[in-house]
Amino acid sequence: EAIERLTPIRERIEALVPELINELARARPAPAPGLNDRAEDSWEALLAIADLAGEEWARKARQFATVLSGETNRPDADLGVLLFRDIHEVWDENVPFISTQELLSKLHALEERPWPTWSCGNPMTPHALAKLLNGFGIVSRSNGQFRGYTHSRFDDAWVRYEVVAGVAPQASNRQAPNEVGAGVIDTLTVDMGAALATGEGDIDHSFKFKRP
Repeated sequence: EAIERLTPIRERIEALVPELINELARARPAPAPGLNDRAEDSWEALLAIADLAGEEWARKARQFATVLSGETNRPDADLGVLLFRDIHEVWDENVPFISTQELLSKLHALEERPWPTWSCGNPMTPHALAKLLNGFGIVSRSNGQFRGYTHSRFDDAWVRYEVVAGVAPQASNRQAPNEVGAGVIDTLTVDMGAALATGEGDIDHSFKFKRP
């Protein structure tokens, strides 16, 4: 049944190739955030296709690229530094205490970071946040109403990892298997192909493409 449904889409994609191949060959898509050179090369063709499919597909493709090949493939130490930087960004220095839920809400709003899609596309949980911070000696506490974190407990880590100075953590060359979002690339490719071929989905017109 799946083959029967996908065959017409495949045929229409093949029909589009002569029209699009030259433009795709000239395309130089902007890379997704957080990728090293090798990952950027791997994603370049798919991002070029996504750009042709429209702004929404371009955004989705870059988000998935970051989740699958970016920050989540870093060692815990690098992830911790990234987390420290993002916490420093979202936490007002004049607020001495922040609840775990409020902090996570702010982190989840950073769409191009791994926190909104931390585990199989699901947002980072309080347990996952605590586990990562515990590795750096930072633990949550209660203020009498909520469990959360004290701003001053991060001061040493922000200085130690040069977060206050805004120094970005170095990307890791570690090539590790990543179970987060397994199968997403295939699904994304099929969905974008269907959008290109039929004009359905998140693009709003058929056989016309928004240019990057």
